[in-house]
Amino acid sequence: MPVLSAIDAPGQGWLRLTDAQNSQSGSAVYNTPFSSNDGVLAEFEYATWGGNGADGFTFYLLDGSVNNPPSGASDGSLGYSSWGSRPGVPKGYLGIGFDEFGNFSNPSFGGCSLPGGPTCTRVPNSIAIRGKDNSAAGDGGGPYPLLASVVVPEGVATAGRAGARKVRITVTPAPTIYVTVEVDFNGSGYRKVIDSLDISTSNGAPPATFKMGFSGGTGSLNNVHEVRFLGGQGARTASVALTSSAPAVCGASPTNLTATVTGSDPTQIPSGSVTFMEGTTTLGSAPLDAGVATLPVVLTPGMHNVVANYSGDSAYSTTGSPTASASGQGAACNTTITFTPSVVGQCGPVTLSATLSSTAGQAVPTGTVIFKDGGVSLTPAATLNGAGVAQWTGSLASGDHPITVEYSGDPNYASSNVGPITQTGTNPVCGTPAVTAGTYAASTLVNEPVSIAILYSDQSSDPIGAPLAQQSVQPDTDPTHLPSHGAVVFSNNSVVYTPNENYVGTDSFKYTICTVVAAPYTTQACGVAVVNVTVTKKIDQAAVPVPFVNQLVLLLMSAVLVALGVLGLRRK
Repeated sequence: MPVLSAIDAPGQGWLRLTDAQNSQSGSAVYNTPFSSNDGVLAEFEYATWGGNGADGFTFYLLDGSVNNPPSGASDGSLGYSSWGSRPGVPKGYLGIGFDEFGNFSNPSFGGCSLPGGPTCTRVPNSIAIRGKDNSAAGDGGGPYPLLASVVVPEGVATAGRAGARKVRITVTPAPTIYVTVEVDFNGSGYRKVIDSLDISTSNGAPPATFKMGFSGGTGSLNNVHEVRFLGGQGARTASVALTSSAPAVCGASPTNLTATVTGSDPTQIPSGSVTFMEGTTTLGSAPLDAGVATLPVVLTPGMHNVVANYSGDSAYSTTGSPTASASGQGAACNTTITFTPSVVGQCGPVTLSATLSSTAGQAVPTGTVIFKDGGVSLTPAATLNGAGVAQWTGSLASGDHPITVEYSGDPNYASSNVGPITQTGTNPVCGTPAVTAGTYAASTLVNEPVSIAILYSDQSSDPIGAPLAQQSVQPDTDPTHLPSHGAVVFSNNSVVYTPNENYVGTDSFKYTICTVVAAPYTTQACGVAVVNVTVTKKIDQAAVPVPFVNQLVLLLMSAVLVALGVLGLRRK
């Protein structure tokens, strides 16, 4: 029985479970059974004050078949569990203790926990949960296993009724039974102290009906323990609606399965996750975001019967959606192969390239492409890149080749082929180019430079006899290649030779001519050309020398004098 005290004003009533006196216990029970199928949602206020800090009070559920149930033991049992020879609440199912002194978690006040449960010891200022009465006769003999014990940093006691705290307790219905305890410590809203404690296995199946009650207890220390019940109902319920989006017309496109979970309490949005099932096959799970969970899944072609199962949370129990139909993927998409013959060079490997088209809204085709030469596969198979292009590089002998291209297909695209298309081959081996450099002659006059055209008479070729047009001249720094009686300057595929001053005679020099390294060649060929230069005198320098002329003049003058003498003698 609750402790009698002065009557509160209408609408302000508090149920006093104990006075601030030692060794008291008081209990109040809602004595009308209600179905456990709906779970329990209970809200109340409590205040503990006026004493020296013990022991605490409980909110509890018991089997609805028990008539006029007595309270449990006092002291640390908080009027719910047993203590020594003093029985607890007969057929009690669940007791949630608001424990100031801490003995509700003590094994002396209802027994210890089950294997794997919390440590059984005194836990001051805690909220603890004890399970059902496990006595064979259901007479309150216990034990009542300890299921949880959580320290409350703010403490359990309040500063009188002015500091009263609101509590909300949720027990979801079977088969998955979660217990959540929320406390509003300072008027700023509920905070979960115990969140979704699963007692489905540890506490067993609930009875068909419940009754609920409050109990309080004191021992050698005490406090006033008061509660004010704000309301109770079945646990909140949730419903699940399942929809699906149609996949793309073709290809392995996902179907989006969307589950919308709606709770009965508009202030409490369901959380947790949804698992999507087709029969006994799990398609996948997705978390709820604002009450909505979406799972993209690739389904085989055709229609599928799918359900969405909600996991439940601290406010809502598990539930599932009605069966809904979802469309699977469409047929494989078609792709077009574009193959254009490659332009080949004089020699070297040939590269074949094929491009596959993609369907709007689908990924680029993946997989492999095989090029065939007259039905013979060219190995290895070519892998498509991110742009849908496959290439094969290898040897194709000179001549025409009937090439077909075959695509193997992938999850989005069907296999396809194109051809035959004629591809020209070429000499597979380029080898090393060669240069043939000649020996050339040039002439100039003394003290006059001469420009000599080069390259045009030199030739280079590859191993199959084709000329290589690109060449370069590299002046030699080898002293033995330089002219002995002049100097050379190379420019624009020509060379200017300038003889030394007044030099007349022959001279020679050399230069190196090389091919330019370009595909398909990786090496350079060079040759050394020889130029022989003849330096001659100018024409006016070829006249008779002056002394000889003088002698000739004297001889002529002498001849004239002699002739004149002879004529003179004859006249005489």
